[in-house]
Amino acid sequence: SLRTFGVRQERLRSERNSHDTRTNVAALANLAKANGVARVFLVSDPFHLVRIRHEIARLNLEFALADLATGQDASWRHVVWRGCYEAMAWASLALPDKIRQSLLSAIGRTAL
Repeated sequence: SLRTFGVRQERLRSERNSHDTRTNVAALANLAKANGVARVFLVSDPFHLVRIRHEIARLNLEFALADLATGQDASWRHVVWRGCYEAMAWASLALPDKIRQSLLSAIGRTAL
């Protein structure tokens, strides 16, 4: 946890309602704005961080982003599976939001 690295509890924020990269970034933007934050530090896996950075740039959000990629070496099966997952995740970002949300709902990726 970030607390083991000296981050004070009152500086940590999380949310559990977003369900894909686009809604993750929307929730992040809302948290940053609500808390008057100019710099955000994210922890996620390296593939997700690439998509997050893309969405932040696309929306031209007004905060600086620092990040830490997590994870470990993976088996070739995981790398192949993750490559397929990433291809679909990127392709979904090209879809209109209504269609993308319908597809996400169909596969069970909806807000908690």
